[in-house]
Amino acid sequence: MNIMHFSMPKISYFSPFIYETTFLNHIIYSFSHVFVDQKFMAIFSILFGASTILYLNSLKRKGFKRPFWFYFLRNTWLWVIGFFHYAFIWEGDVLMLYASCSLLLYFLRNYNSRLLLILGFLIYLIPSFSNVYLISNVKNQYSERELSKISQKWYPDNESIQKELDLFRGNYDDQVNYRLEDRSLKKSDPIIELKEGIFILDVFCRALGMMIVGIALFNFGVLSNLLSRKFYLKIIYYGFGIGIPISLIGLFLTYQNQEDYMYLEFLSRIPNNLATPFISFGYIGIIKYLFDNKNLKYLFNRLGNIGKMALSCYLIESIIATFIFYGFGFGFFGYLSRFFQILITFLIWSIILLFSSIWLKKFQYGPVEWIWRCLTHFRLFPLIRK
Repeated sequence: MNIMHFSMPKISYFSPFIYETTFLNHIIYSFSHVFVDQKFMAIFSILFGASTILYLNSLKRKGFKRPFWFYFLRNTWLWVIGFFHYAFIWEGDVLMLYASCSLLLYFLRNYNSRLLLILGFLIYLIPSFSNVYLISNVKNQYSERELSKISQKWYPDNESIQKELDLFRGNYDDQVNYRLEDRSLKKSDPIIELKEGIFILDVFCRALGMMIVGIALFNFGVLSNLLSRKFYLKIIYYGFGIGIPISLIGLFLTYQNQEDYMYLEFLSRIPNNLATPFISFGYIGIIKYLFDNKNLKYLFNRLGNIGKMALSCYLIESIIATFIFYGFGFGFFGYLSRFFQILITFLIWSIILLFSSIWLKKFQYGPVEWIWRCLTHFRLFPLIRK
């Protein structure tokens, strides 16, 4: 999904009706919407929640008496790394978001797993409920002139599109200044505040909710491959059987209401929000079901290498993608269709698969993971494998 953000005007991520409108574009957008959008962020959030328990358990086994201090410091440094990623590489950073959620996870980790599962889903659904409330009240609170700014987001004029193209095809300094510019003047605009509030609430609740669900799933043994293959078959069957139809209905409604900017802003993502946990569980079920297949052991080992240095690979992806699409590199921003974006995605995946395997033959940690570890514990760890 991120490749769309790297390579096209922002609205293209959410709408297939602006900028590139070929038939193939609609096919790829529709497939991405149903099978990809939000689903892998949900899985990533689930794993982040589980990693909280893994990390704290590791500290306890090693005899650390103040695990909260190291946990807090670790996530503070994660936030710092995320800020540098946001400011100097790419504005789509999620590390600051995840680091911000982490403190709440620490205090929730020992609650009953069933309670955590319910709490996680309730938090995850907050944006859906709040958007239903907002659309029924926002028309009474804002004038037509103010609401037209929401319309401008979904139907930007050629000048706005060209301004974005020029920015990301331009020089690096302008892009950094854009990300770091003082937006306090814009904050006085109530519609901008509303849109930013909706976005922040949406990504925060979806991430935090799935992290809490991740702790519960880890405690239940779902993520540790401790349950039967029959169980994983069930979550594949019910996950896809329930989630895909809901997401398809949402896609259909989005196409039906393409001229209703209020629907697009407040309601269009709700069906996909509801479908995401089901489809994400389906993917988890597939991975766990296939994990013991000896014919796939080589593939899982290679993917495992990426997992061992996931932070480094995440940042490397951003560096490669911005160099391909932004003006300080090849400057392909806005030139490549979604089809060619997919080819570039496979190219980047191939690079990090190869890089992670070569790196871990000689080193114990990924490069950024090593720096992160040293900063957290205030000491140098050996990097090279003996």
